[in-house]
Amino acid sequence: MGSIIPPGGLVLITGVNGFLGSHLVLELVEREYAVRGTVRRPESASWITKAVKTRYPTGKFDVLVVPSLSALGIMDALIKDVDGIAYMAADTSLNADHTQVIPPGLNALQAALESAARAPSVKCFVLTSSYTAAVDM
Repeated sequence: MGSIIPPGGLVLITGVNGFLGSHLVLELVEREYAVRGTVRRPESASWITKAVKTRYPTGKFDVLVVPSLSALGIMDALIKDVDGIAYMAADTSLNADHTQVIPPGLNALQAALESAARAPSVKCFVLTSSYTAAVDM
């Protein structure tokens, strides 16, 4: 069975510098998909960018710095022309104030789902969880 995403298709990975996101970008670039990744801070992208360029010099991989995925309209811009989305970004700060973690995370996810639903190019949306979902805080 083939992939829902066409060969060479563009995949958005949020949180591309995380454990799952970084592994997924390497797998997708190896299979010749184009990847658009997001990170919150520029310094977070250097190691994964270097890893992709070293392993796959002709691979198509771009990283965008997006401090907040819940910013108004940001997901519409990120999703433009994307075939698939792997939503992996999560707040792993372990902030003791859950109001600083949960509502912003839910708002960002809701914005991503709403943008994906409006985007004619999006064929699939994959949501992963964070290890913090299983940690007793």
